[in-house]
Amino acid sequence: MSKDKKEKYESIYNSLKVGVITVSDRVYNKLMEDENYLTIKKILEDTGIKISYYSVVPDELELIEKELKYLVEKEFDLVLTNGGTGFGPRDLTPEATKKVITKETPGISELMRYEGFKNTPKAALSRAISGIANKTLIINLPGTPKGVKESLTAIIPILPHAYEMINQLSARH
Repeated sequence: MSKDKKEKYESIYNSLKVGVITVSDRVYNKLMEDENYLTIKKILEDTGIKISYYSVVPDELELIEKELKYLVEKEFDLVLTNGGTGFGPRDLTPEATKKVITKETPGISELMRYEGFKNTPKAALSRAISGIANKTLIINLPGTPKGVKESLTAIIPILPHAYEMINQLSARH
């Protein structure tokens, strides 16, 4: 990557307004620590991205949807959810996300599954989705620290260009 492009990406990383939503009954009820959030925070900070908002909601469709809509209304650039993407009866994060987004971004979801699949075939069981609502990119991350790390590490390099495209800042688009 050229020096100019690196500086440009660093500038975008530093300016992103990022929200993180943990979807977990156990974390919400304080039965376990939010290790996923700690993993997300470290990875983002190491990249120069600061988290502006963090919340924990139980696995309830309406509450997840309400939280996503709130962050879209507050014009966040990026919202990362974690948890609720599996096959369990209370795993409803993708359904809530679909109610909020207007465009899906399947390549991001496919990239995360691909990276996870390199380490475990269980990654194919992820129902995580991603998409755009207004100018907010919403990405569902898995519900384990390992899955979060694999997925987030895979997509960080494409976030600046996604931001440029959403905000029509790229001269090529």
